[in-house]
Amino acid sequence: MNDQIEISLGEEKRGYERVWGLNTRVEELFPWIDAYIALVVRPFREEAGVKQLVHHLLTFAAFCEEVYGVRNITMVRDEDLLTWERELERNQKPSTAHAYLDTVRRFFLWMKGVAPHLVKVNNRSSPQREATTPYLTSPQLTALKKTARTRVFERSFTSPQRPMRDRAIVLLLLELGVGREEVTELTLDAVNVPDVTPPTLYAFAQDDEAMMRIGERVRRGLSLELRHALVDYILTERTGDGGTTDSSEPLFLSASNRTTRATSGKLSPRAINLLLSTLLQEHNEREGEEENKIPSLTPRILRRTYDEWYSR
Repeated sequence: MNDQIEISLGEEKRGYERVWGLNTRVEELFPWIDAYIALVVRPFREEAGVKQLVHHLLTFAAFCEEVYGVRNITMVRDEDLLTWERELERNQKPSTAHAYLDTVRRFFLWMKGVAPHLVKVNNRSSPQREATTPYLTSPQLTALKKTARTRVFERSFTSPQRPMRDRAIVLLLLELGVGREEVTELTLDAVNVPDVTPPTLYAFAQDDEAMMRIGERVRRGLSLELRHALVDYILTERTGDGGTTDSSEPLFLSASNRTTRATSGKLSPRAINLLLSTLLQEHNEREGEEENKIPSLTPRILRRTYDEWYSR
């Protein structure tokens, strides 16, 4: 754990022990950050990912201390997150600023579950961000899903493209509102099956009550299209790219014939943007109807589309 957090907790040992039992009277920010990292993040992330999230949360804690002079979680409001967002965007790349904000918003979402009376943050995107981020119209959404399906039947393992994988990822982003980093951190056990065999996976595809584990959350109500897309990918492209039945392996793998492939085969967050860019180009080339063409396709646009069409 980060040294700064350890020092902070050492100064408030009694409070730390109560927080570990999730005593809801503790208002100091650092013990809650430490509990969140230990209970929610560390069991599901590699050490590099843990360090990154710790850094995001420490940066936010430093901002709170600068604004209020204390690290009291009850004093944080939506307006403060908006101010911090503007500060990040002045000093960071957009993708980096988004990652910082996403970490902090997930932290407050967890806090609302364990100590709602301490949290004054509504955990929504800023009105400016919502107003300026476009989303897919219903015709565009239908047409994009059709393009993703069509690409599957034209696949070739001599190409680094993986249309089955890409289709499953796009549906996860759209239908569950999963973030880009979350997709790359998913392991095989995110698909909630007792074993990774064809009969079990086929049963998962047909089960209307099938579940996925996304970080600390369990998501139900997966669409039939999403379930089939996941199973098709796991049994074909993933196996062809060296995937095994080890539940700790990444769920989504880079193509095995890529020279820049990570040792673990894990996709990078940037790869998500690249596959969306490729899908967008092919979609607009295939699509004859002007209203179905899409000007831009990014993880943020798909998240906004989720908020507009699926989260309701």
